[in-house]
Amino acid sequence: MPPKKATSRPSTPAAQLPETAADTRKIPADLLKNLRGAALLAALAEVYSSKVTNTDGKHIEMENNFFGAEERDTASLLHSMLRGEGAFSALFEQVQTPAGHDLYLREHLTGGHGVWIAGKHFDQTVLSRSAFKQKTSARATGRALYDNASDITLCNCKKAMSLISKLVPKVITLGEDNSVVGYASGETEEDFLRYINDGMYSVLNEDGIALDRSPATKSTDDDELTTSFEDGEENLGSSELLCVLNGDNDDEEDIEDIELTETVDAGEAAHTDKQFKPFGVVAPANYRFPGYFAFACFGPTRGVYFLDLLNPSGNSVEQLKVGKKTSRVAHREKEAKKLKCEREYSTSRGIRMETKVQLASIAQSEESASMRQKESRIAVIVSIIASKEKARDCKMQLLAHAEDKQKLFFDIDSLNDTIDILNDELKQLSEEKRETSKIVQAVMREAEQSMGVDENN
Repeated sequence: MPPKKATSRPSTPAAQLPETAADTRKIPADLLKNLRGAALLAALAEVYSSKVTNTDGKHIEMENNFFGAEERDTASLLHSMLRGEGAFSALFEQVQTPAGHDLYLREHLTGGHGVWIAGKHFDQTVLSRSAFKQKTSARATGRALYDNASDITLCNCKKAMSLISKLVPKVITLGEDNSVVGYASGETEEDFLRYINDGMYSVLNEDGIALDRSPATKSTDDDELTTSFEDGEENLGSSELLCVLNGDNDDEEDIEDIELTETVDAGEAAHTDKQFKPFGVVAPANYRFPGYFAFACFGPTRGVYFLDLLNPSGNSVEQLKVGKKTSRVAHREKEAKKLKCEREYSTSRGIRMETKVQLASIAQSEESASMRQKESRIAVIVSIIASKEKARDCKMQLLAHAEDKQKLFFDIDSLNDTIDILNDELKQLSEEKRETSKIVQAVMREAEQSMGVDENN
């Protein structure tokens, strides 16, 4: 039976889509591949920024970053992606529901496949399988994840980066670091991503893999696969391995294959009708190149989340002269500073940046309250000193006409001692230096590193 054709997106807004209608549909495997690809690229960046150099170590590091490792206190990037944290917020739109809120896959990413909700139509279990369509499939291995991330996702994202020069200046304006700093009149981020998708459709079609679900990759000796996969996978070559990882197995029917179609909705039609076609072709409405979601999360439109792995400015002539070893060290240091705030999946990922800012705000409020209490204490001391000095002056005036001068001398000495003590306390309070909360200092340091602020400046 031929695969079903995709229909255009429903006109009903995501928040009003009936739950029963959403739950009966099958999510296309292409969307699952792209969802997993976004987390894979982030995990691969972590591997490249680590000090691991041997192949087996990279595979282990990849698996730990992708799935998480409790013994190393490393959070799961896949879990972070499904929660829409950090850079992955580009994938989802938060919709309020009677039960709380759901994360809907953004409409421009679905390519006419419909409305899909994280945790309902796809979850960590599905995205962890080595084959999407096999419910009993084993969890994907570190080697399979690494090969898929480097040979497909990263490769396609770099190809997409090579296309952006054709969109300057008619669609976008680039900054010095090759990040998008502005859009031409009438153009948006979604338009930019559509143009890139069109270009990738043309490029991959010329390479013969635009419609191929298992792009050819470098071959690997079968003996190397024996120790990395469960029984039944040890005889797979690298290309076949990527087919399995991408979910191309028809033993089960919980995932739907969608045939490319020219059916478009209003948004796609407006894009098609535009005169400017930089790549001479418009991709089918439901086509999204492998790595599209990763490019949307970590591409040049994402500011602080723009990965150096995709940035061609990192390969300048000056850097190439330094040599391989020095370049790797520089890359690791730069990535470590950039990713520490939000994308370092270790102890610091226990609290999101949003939560850290809230905690810093609380700490700053406590600091302000402490300062107000100090100012209030100073005002009270000044008032007491003034009253004691007034009382002393009165007793000094009475001294000339008083019969019991000894008692007045005693009272005056007592008042002078009290005034001296209060003056010492006032001086101590005024000389105290303002201490900034350590929480505020930590958040400010991470913000500076995240924004690339030079410490020397």
